[in-house]
Amino acid sequence: QPVLRCRAVVWPRMALAGVSVLLAYTFRDRTHHLGDSDKWFSVLEHALLQDVPVAAIPAHHSRLDLPGFEFVNYQQALDLIIHFQIYRLGYNWWGWTAAEAYEWTSCLAAGVYFPVLWSLAGALELRLRERLTLFGFLAALGLSQLFFGYGESYTLVTLAMALYGLYAVRHLKGEISLAYPTACLLLACCCHLLALSLSPS
Repeated sequence: QPVLRCRAVVWPRMALAGVSVLLAYTFRDRTHHLGDSDKWFSVLEHALLQDVPVAAIPAHHSRLDLPGFEFVNYQQALDLIIHFQIYRLGYNWWGWTAAEAYEWTSCLAAGVYFPVLWSLAGALELRLRERLTLFGFLAALGLSQLFFGYGESYTLVTLAMALYGLYAVRHLKGEISLAYPTACLLLACCCHLLALSLSPS
C-alpha cells in the first residue's frame, strides 16, 4: 500500500516535469537581446575559449578576481559558475554555444520548478480551485524569461526560492527538519544575493 501511494504521488509529478521541459524547450525564446544575456554569453565564452575580446564585455559588474570571470558580479557568482560548468560540458560533448547552455539550463529548471509549485500549492491544503489559482499565479511570474530558454541570471535563484517556500511550509507543518529550508535559502543566496530579501521569513 505505501508503494502504491508513493507511485500515485510520484508519477503525476514526473509527468508534469516532462511536459514542462518539453513545452519550455519547444516554445523557448529564440532571441537574447534584452537585459544582460549577451553579456553573460560573452563572459562564458571568454572564460572557456579566451577568444572573446575583453573590451566587448561591459565592465560595470567587474567584481571577481578570477581568471576568465573578471566580469562576474560577486552577487551572482554561483549562478555563473554553474552555467559555466554546463557550458563547458555541452561545448565539449555537443558543441554548444553559451546561449544553448543557458537555454538548456533554463528549460531543465522548468522541469523542477513547476512540480515544486504544484507541491507548494498542495502543501497549503487548499481546495482544487484555489490550488490551481495559486499555481497559475506563481507559474506566470517571469515564466517566459526565466524558464523558457532566455539567457537570464535569475533562473536558478528563482528555483531555489521556490524550493525554500515548499520546504518552509512543510517544516511549519512539522513534516521535515528546519535544515531543509535553511539549505535552500543558503543555496538561493549563493546563486544571487537578492534571496537575502527572504531572510526575515
